[in-house]
This record gives sequence, C-alpha cells and structure tokens, in this order.
Amino acid sequence: MCCRLRSSVLARKSSSRSANRAARRMEPMRQTDLRQAMAVWAIALMMLLSAPVARGDYRALNEKGNKALTEDKTDEALKYYKDAEVEKPKQPVLDYNIGSALYKQNKYPEAVQRYIRALNTDDPKFQADTYYNSGNALFRAEQYAEAINAYKKCLEINADDSDAKYNLELARVKLKEQAQKQDKQQQDQQQKDQQQNPQDQQDQQKQQEQQQNGQQQQDQQKSDQEQQQQQDEQQNGDQNQEQQQQQQKASREQPQKMSKQDAERILNAINSDEKNLQKELTRFKVGTSNPGRGGKDW
Repeated sequence: MCCRLRSSVLARKSSSRSANRAARRMEPMRQTDLRQAMAVWAIALMMLLSAPVARGDYRALNEKGNKALTEDKTDEALKYYKDAEVEKPKQPVLDYNIGSALYKQNKYPEAVQRYIRALNTDDPKFQADTYYNSGNALFRAEQYAEAINAYKKCLEINADDSDAKYNLELARVKLKEQAQKQDKQQQDQQQKDQQQNPQDQQDQQKQQEQQQNGQQQQDQQKSDQEQQQQQDEQQNGDQNQEQQQQQQKASREQPQKMSKQDAERILNAINSDEKNLQKELTRFKVGTSNPGRGGKDW
C-alpha cells in the first residue's frame, strides 16, 4: 500500500518568442545607441522573464521534493514542498505531496488533513488519487470505517481503480476483525472482573456478611426492645389495676375514720331526725281516729 505522487498540474510550456527575437539580426548601431539599446533590452528581458522564473522555481521545487520522496528522504522532500508552498500558497498539488511525505513518516492524521485540503480541485483524476491516498492513511490509522468511505469515493470517480477495489475489501475485513477484537476484549475484561483475586473476593464476601450480620443484630435488638417495652407497659398496667382493686377493697373493709366534729354533726342530725320522726308518727296516730264510730280514741 503506497501513495501516488503528483507533478505540478499547473506547469505550462515556456514560450520561445524571446529566443526567436534574440536570434534576429540587428543593423549596425553607434556605440551610444548600442548601450542604450542594451539597457532597454535588459529591462524588457527582466520584465518578460520575471513571472515564468517564479513559476519555474515552484515547479522545480516540487519536482525536487518528489525525487527526494522516492528516495525516502522525507525530511528533505518536505523542505522542498514547503519552500514551493511559499512561492505558490494554497496549491492542491503541494498539499497532496506534503500529505504523501507525512504518510511516509507515519503521521497519518496530519496526512489526512493535507489530503482533505488537496481536494480543492476540479481535476477528477486528481480527486480520485487524493481519495485513494486518504483511504490509505486512514487504513494505517486503523480508522477502517473512514477508509472504506474514502475508497468508495475514489471508485465513484474512477471505477476501474483495481488498487482501490482491493484496499476497499481489505478495509472491510479489517473492520470486521476490529469489531470482533473489541468484543473479545470487552468479554475478557468482564471475565477478569469476575475472576478477581480470591483473597479480595473473600474479604469482600466477609465484609458483606459482617454488614448483613450487623444489620440483623440491630433489627433483633430493636425488636427485643419493642417487645420488652410492651411487656413493661402491660405489667405496669396490671400492677396499677391490681393496686386500684386492693385500695377499693381496703376502703370497703375498713371503716372510714371521721373527725370529732363530723361525728357530733352526724349525731345531732340523727337526734333531730328522730324527733321529727316522732312528731310525724304522733300526727299520724291522731289522724287515724275513726269518726264514724263512737267510743274511745286509740
């Protein structure tokens, strides 16, 4: 699995007009006129060749970078590419080749970022190669799902790319293996958690038993206290009831003591009642005489 390099897609053939003009024959001139003409020609030549020289430097630096990269001189290649980037910023071809150099340095995330920038082009073949290289970088980063998408986009543009087809199927296999590996790791971790150190398990179990026993003891103590409280309340109630009954019985059996004044008052009342009673009886006897009979009063 390798990356595809790119030469400058913006290179143009230089014109031969200046060479033709330089080859033309000139009529003999005076020395002063000749000097003036040479100065004018020099200025015109500098103005004419200034732009092509800059483009030539950019292309040359890019080609030097490609040559260094094929020789696995990635640091040197990056230097050429970045120097060319100074001459011509925001060139997709430079982003593409810088991404390829970063790929060879195993800097896959940085390479992907450069490939994304390189997609800013209208060249379908260039886009297809960029998606292909991006898929390779994502594959190396074990981002198989993203790599699959990149290969698919490459094949949407170039359906005959056999390398992209092969890498697409390989990425699908790797994605499945990755999912299985993750499932196995999760199962192993769960099993490891279940199979902890026996001593730790014993300590944990012992601690749980102690907590359960402590809770049971607290519940039992609480229940015993409630039961004892009920018994005490019932016993106190029985004692109070028995005491009241004894007091009532004693009050019935023992005569009630009274003061001397109370005794005299009661005695006077009794005497007064007897007198009144006698008066009532006397009146009754008098009233019982039979008026229809003659004779003695009884």
